[in-house]
Amino acid sequence: MDPLGHRLNRHPPLPLPARRASGRRLAITAALAALAASGGGWPAAGAAPIESAQVERLRVAFTLNFARYTTWTDGATTEPFRLCVMGGDSLYAAFTQAEGAAVRGRAVQLRRIQRIAEAVQCELLYTGGFDAAQAPLEALAALPVLTVGEDPAFLARGGTIRLFAGDRRMEFDVNLPQAERARLVLSPQLLRLARTVLPDKG
Repeated sequence: MDPLGHRLNRHPPLPLPARRASGRRLAITAALAALAASGGGWPAAGAAPIESAQVERLRVAFTLNFARYTTWTDGATTEPFRLCVMGGDSLYAAFTQAEGAAVRGRAVQLRRIQRIAEAVQCELLYTGGFDAAQAPLEALAALPVLTVGEDPAFLARGGTIRLFAGDRRMEFDVNLPQAERARLVLSPQLLRLARTVLPDKG
């Protein structure tokens, strides 16, 4: 059984709501329901721990959903969505399944980079592994690049979303001030699924 509950570029059908809703709202609801089912929300009591073999596949799926529910305020375009990966061979290999997937009506174009400076042409940057974890993010701070990483200090270094495997589900924290600085608008529905949103106003 596919733990994602959906393919990377397809959302599962939902029953029609009692009240009329726009197609955009339905799409968001469907995708976030799938995200929760795959471990991003609140798992049922007694849910089994995530298997290590699933983590990379879940990581790619979550990253694509982050992009789907982020708005880049620089304007609409029909150009390919530029997703960059900075990390080891296994990480990049996992992300090759995202090539051609749909993000806000645009096909994903995958690119592997070695230095943060190369990410200025990216719309989303995923960093993983020790070397990438140490890379400074200041060069991207004011640019419209959604940065996603795994390192515990990723948000403190200026990253936007930290994604990591918890005991029984994938979890993520959000640096909202950094998203605003990069002129990125994160969906409220996505923020509600986050473990932590900084700054935490209680």
